[in-house]
Amino acid sequence: MKLVKLANNLHKLEMHDAAVYFSYETPIAMYNEKLGFVVSKNKWGATTGKHLNIIDGGLKEERVDHHILLTYLDWELNEE
Repeated sequence: MKLVKLANNLHKLEMHDAAVYFSYETPIAMYNEKLGFVVSKNKWGATTGKHLNIIDGGLKEERVDHHILLTYLDWELNEE
């Protein structure tokens, strides 16, 4: 695993064939080869909104509810 700083308070945790993106300490997006990017809708504030735009280029119509992202993360992290 490798933690990469992308911007102030925006980090990417790289794992085998996946990555999890964090705004502050909150997971806000993920990537894996099967699903591609899964990005949460912004339910926090302006700074996290900027972080989301860095990740997906501002494609807000593609974003999912945060609980859906967490479900995919749980599946990714517990996959055998």
